[in-house]
Amino acid sequence: MPLKHAKWITGIISLLLVLPIAIGLIGTLLPAFAYFPPLGEYDLSLSPWRDLFSQGNFTPV
Repeated sequence: MPLKHAKWITGIISLLLVLPIAIGLIGTLLPAFAYFPPLGEYDLSLSPWRDLFSQGNFTPV
């Protein structure tokens, strides 16, 4: 007996698995682009990346 709502169940399970990963990636990427409200940073910027690459001992591969 096949399930009547198999596509809905599959979609909900997929969403439940992907949603925490997406939230974690967003929570990691926003501070990497200088958006971090607890520290008063509310604008997106490339300054953290510029600072990283301007260090003398950092050599990109």
